[in-house]
Amino acid sequence: MTASSARGLASVLLLALAMIASGCSAQQPLPAPSEGAFAQLVDSFVGGSTGQGLSEQQFATLKSAREAGELTFEQYSAAIDASLECISDAGFHVERYPTDDSGGYPIVTYFYESPETGNPVADECIRRNSEAIEAIYQLQPSSVAAKNAHLEVQAGEIARCLEKEGTEVDFEGLTGDDLAEAVHQAVNDQLAAAAANGTNAQMDCFVTLSQ
Repeated sequence: MTASSARGLASVLLLALAMIASGCSAQQPLPAPSEGAFAQLVDSFVGGSTGQGLSEQQFATLKSAREAGELTFEQYSAAIDASLECISDAGFHVERYPTDDSGGYPIVTYFYESPETGNPVADECIRRNSEAIEAIYQLQPSSVAAKNAHLEVQAGEIARCLEKEGTEVDFEGLTGDDLAEAVHQAVNDQLAAAAANGTNAQMDCFVTLSQ
């Protein structure tokens, strides 16, 4: 019996907390660290290393993006395609969904077949080909700014949604960061209350906003 695995924003942000596993590589080191926020973000994943454990293409993409100051959607998308091709070549069904830009910038979500015990082959394909790129793309300053701008446009709807979930917010003048923090806190409160009551968290309002 098999189960499905889908990846997108939430799973990638969790993966961003993991260290890149080590391995043998003859790739050249990344350029010396700079003071730019994006360069520091890249360095937090592979800075000072030679891209150990990463495919040559993923490392080359990160090196190029670091020098340019940003990861493009095309680079991010190509890295995901490489992961999906790797998983497919290993005999597992994969599916890439239409690009989603409902959060203020384009995001790719995808599916791959996975046994109930997990899929270490797929995990390795993703780690080597796209894991760092996926995380950096979504955490880079331009993506965060786009997300926050999108949240600010939706401030009224978000505030009404928060109030419906039991959190009152004076949304006038809130920045995107403020709104993101308010949503994060409201979701955590809902999950905690549901866990305490032994019920499922009801967050339909947030789901609707994200569509």
